[in-house]
Amino acid sequence: MRVGRIESEALKAIAAGELHLNQLLELICELVQEELESGVVSLMLLESDGLLYVAGGPCVPPALKEAFDGLEPGPIAGNCGTSVYTGLPVYVEDTRSDPRWADFQEVVETFQIRACWSHPIRVKGEVLGTFAVSHLQAARPTEEQKEALEVFASLAAVAIRADEHRVEGQRREMALQRALRLESLGLLAGELAHDFNNLLVGVIGGLELAADPSFADVAGEHLEGARVAAHQAAALCQRFRSLAGEETEWQDSNLERLIEESLQVTRGVVQGVDVRWHPMAQGAPTLFLAQTQVRQLILNLIVNGAEAMGGKGVLRLSTGKGWRGARYLRSCQIGAHLPAGHYLTLAVEDEGAGFSHDVLTSAFEPFFSTKPGREQARGLGLASVAKIAKAHNAAIRIASSQEGTRIEVSFPTPDEEGAGEARILALGVPEAEQAELSQLLAPNTLRFQGCGDTGAACWGEEGPFDLLVLDLSCGWPTYDALRVRDRHCRAVLIGENEDLVERAQEYADPSPVGVLRSQGLEAVRAACHQALAQSPRALAER
Repeated sequence: MRVGRIESEALKAIAAGELHLNQLLELICELVQEELESGVVSLMLLESDGLLYVAGGPCVPPALKEAFDGLEPGPIAGNCGTSVYTGLPVYVEDTRSDPRWADFQEVVETFQIRACWSHPIRVKGEVLGTFAVSHLQAARPTEEQKEALEVFASLAAVAIRADEHRVEGQRREMALQRALRLESLGLLAGELAHDFNNLLVGVIGGLELAADPSFADVAGEHLEGARVAAHQAAALCQRFRSLAGEETEWQDSNLERLIEESLQVTRGVVQGVDVRWHPMAQGAPTLFLAQTQVRQLILNLIVNGAEAMGGKGVLRLSTGKGWRGARYLRSCQIGAHLPAGHYLTLAVEDEGAGFSHDVLTSAFEPFFSTKPGREQARGLGLASVAKIAKAHNAAIRIASSQEGTRIEVSFPTPDEEGAGEARILALGVPEAEQAELSQLLAPNTLRFQGCGDTGAACWGEEGPFDLLVLDLSCGWPTYDALRVRDRHCRAVLIGENEDLVERAQEYADPSPVGVLRSQGLEAVRAACHQALAQSPRALAER
């Protein structure tokens, strides 16, 4: 038996930190099982109820697992129960005659267990379980086999300690996140006040210009700008209401129309600035957007650009659709993890003095600003832009020099033509939503499965699939397990928590697309088209 190989592979997996405890323990059992000429590997852990449960063993029959789950440690409790009770290795050469197996003779006969060797798993001096090997023939372990058994139990202990560190780290992270959320409430209030102020300036500026006799010939235009700004201010109030549980409405949208609406608002805000708008000749494709948020993104970019020029100069806005490759995306300050694909880009270019690389790295931080004066330097415009872009899985790239600054916001576009019919595995999607989701994603083929090992196994057994749709009621470990099976699987994750999008972006090459359940199935449809358009098969077909 190549004990060194088992030890090396197991420690490598533990150090990688990609697998959860149950996956690590199962891996250790599988590595040992592969090396055994005969025998069945099993691993039991002591749970909070004081009983032992099978936690690993690729060849342990389900009925045998059921027979031993809930085993109470004691002086004559088979191998594993006795080993945990005494804290010592237990080597039973013949289960039919050994008194420690007297209460398990029915199991012995049913599964033909003739010998069993167990070693306790110790963590910080406390016995937490056992590692065991069972045989179909009566057998006595050699010294070499005893030493190997001790090594395997030690590997399990290392995995448990590593998981304890991971859990403790998560606890600390959760405590930190709670503190940050409290801080974020203050940031959010400042952000909303900043955005609302921009809109109020548009309302007041439009009304003042309409009342000025020297602008009488265009008073109607200024009144219309004030009206649009007032409506957008009302829509912004919905973001306040979302704190009470009401969600932002997402819908199919035309980005260029949103830009034109925002330009009406800014007439009273950026007086003195020559704003030049260059839409696409063929028109922009439809995107699935939270319109209120995207209007705010556009308004903040226009106001930031105008302020960077001191209220004078030329500010250029343009849109364009094209391919964004990995090199371009890696150069983005926001969204560098996004996959290559077709994107619709909004570009805003000013003629200001620009800023240095050091300033650029902090540009999206809340309250960071290069503007003089505390009243003017709120520093929330680009922080808000970044937050909205992340919610839309969009990339942001800033290029700045002494001649000016160009900011590009690239939204992924669903390329539904030429992607062909795809096979999609949907795990954990409620039965009540399955028919509607199938209709929305037609003509693609969906395979619905519940949560659990059976559903996850479909990815390998019934594949290849082009996309995974995973309801996170199944848990993040289900996605982790599928990433182990297929490192490059494309996925759309549906969940409840507001940090879903940011957590999804922690995965790379490829990152899954996060969709909040409250956004509805239309958002799931848009996310699926986005992911499919950037799948390896779709890219190859281009």
